[in-house]
Amino acid sequence: MQVAAKPADEAARLAALARYHILDTAEEPAFDALVELAARLLNVPLVFISLVDADRQWFKAHHGALTRETPRDTAFCAHVVHDNAPLLVPDTLADPRFADSPLVLGPPHVRAYAGVPLRSPEGYPLGALCAMDVVPRPLDEDTLRQLELLAGQVLQLLTLRRRTVEYEQAETERTRLTAELRMVLDHMPALIGYWDRDLRNRHANQAYYDWFGIPPESLRGQHIRDVVGEPMYRANLPHIEAALRGEAQVFYRDVVSLDGKVVYSQASYVPDVRDGEVQGFFVMFTDITARRTAENALYAEKEAARTTLGAITEAVLTADAAGRVVYLNPVAEALTRLSQAEAIGQPLVAVLALRAFSGELEADHLRAAIAGQNAGPHKRAAWLLRRDGSQLAVEYSLSSLHDSAGLPSGVVVVAHDVSEARALAIRMARLAHQDALTGLPNRLLLLDRMEQAVEDARRDNGRFAVLCIHVDWFSRAPSDPADGTGDAVSRAVAQRLQASVRGSDTAGRMAPEEFVVLLTPVADNASAVLHAARLLDQLQEPLLVNGRAASVSFSIGLSVYPDDNAVGDPLLQQAETAMHAAQAAGRNCLRVFAG
Repeated sequence: MQVAAKPADEAARLAALARYHILDTAEEPAFDALVELAARLLNVPLVFISLVDADRQWFKAHHGALTRETPRDTAFCAHVVHDNAPLLVPDTLADPRFADSPLVLGPPHVRAYAGVPLRSPEGYPLGALCAMDVVPRPLDEDTLRQLELLAGQVLQLLTLRRRTVEYEQAETERTRLTAELRMVLDHMPALIGYWDRDLRNRHANQAYYDWFGIPPESLRGQHIRDVVGEPMYRANLPHIEAALRGEAQVFYRDVVSLDGKVVYSQASYVPDVRDGEVQGFFVMFTDITARRTAENALYAEKEAARTTLGAITEAVLTADAAGRVVYLNPVAEALTRLSQAEAIGQPLVAVLALRAFSGELEADHLRAAIAGQNAGPHKRAAWLLRRDGSQLAVEYSLSSLHDSAGLPSGVVVVAHDVSEARALAIRMARLAHQDALTGLPNRLLLLDRMEQAVEDARRDNGRFAVLCIHVDWFSRAPSDPADGTGDAVSRAVAQRLQASVRGSDTAGRMAPEEFVVLLTPVADNASAVLHAARLLDQLQEPLLVNGRAASVSFSIGLSVYPDDNAVGDPLLQQAETAMHAAQAAGRNCLRVFAG
């Protein structure tokens, strides 16, 4: 037997069939009567209303056979579904498609078949109305026309049944939703009701009944004046009239409950507008006494916090979980030079544009605190870059905020201006490590850098040299030191040294007429002597002292690490020993420590 292929739109066809909710349902008299009528009209022993499922044909009604389904592969009606067109087979044994069908060779021994499709309104063939005979017989247009008329009746029955099922389902769903809505409304703490345009109650929830002490059967149909009383009715009348004009209302009242308790309430009137006309209005009455009490307490707390934050001398800013500024006190306004109106709602990293003294931006620290990742408030110092282009040294601390669930909810920043303190600290550090006259490193800083040079040389197996330089002019100048010429010479020598040494070297002043140069690194002793000799040549060039050129003579002593095997002061002392030897040898001499 030739098996009918499935239509190209099989999935959509099966979905359309499923929407009828008819497969595997019980037999129904209306359908049974139709197949019996078809059998009488056509004078055939077998008539079926066949619905073709994915792998079977199922009979909603059957005349002349007891079975209610057969496999789809052997179904004549499957061909009707595939072609979506009538099928007439006068003699099945003469038709190669069906000659070897088990329904032809075996029960019910079909020898003639006529079937027309049962099409849904969308055009999908759901199955077929088919008539069969056990003997060959001619099948003409009259037979086909009778089947098509009866198929139309079958489709009407299917459609009616589908609508009935859908209505029953919708009614069941409506009943369920109504019950659920009633349950929800009855368990809400608010009073919820509906009053029509004549101000008579149509429905209300349990809280409404409980509040007014009126049972549901008595409340429904009553006028609102009789329920709430004349005083409240008169007070609420302007809002009632506005709601009946289609204007939603929200207002607040102090009301007295049945037990004499004063309740602060929020009332909402929502107009019920249908087809452009107000049919009535919904009422929701909520006790917000606790909320008002909490709001008043919160307001008082915020006012106290605002007053406190406004009075302190620290700048305070707060940001929300999105990192946007929600508050800054007057000190913060002055610090950032931004008003509240300019700052609130802006990103904290933009309002508080911080840059570390080393140059890196501090935005990551702010973002980490906003995300709740800082362990606790800790102080940091940085530059605050202000909108007008100025910058200010500030010290600030960050404290992450968390909500009741422990999730990050924002950050508090406390900052203050440390510009003067920073400037003072820088000046003090400079005084502690620099020569006041020349600005060169003093003995303390030179010794520190010598110790560092020793560590570097040990690590890298390198070497460095120390030059001790004496300005012989101080001992030979005939002028009075009180006239300031000596200081001018020292400053000129310092400038010459700074211009002559390499970037890795350090030039410092040890005494009024004594300077030290730390050569780091040097390749060997010969290289150190070459550097020292070159420096002596440069120093011998005339110096500009008080606007006049002056020739000054020098004596230089040299010691090299690690050859001289000393660190710190001993190495410096060795260079001084060599310097004294140079002084004894004459002007502008260089001597190397000889051990």
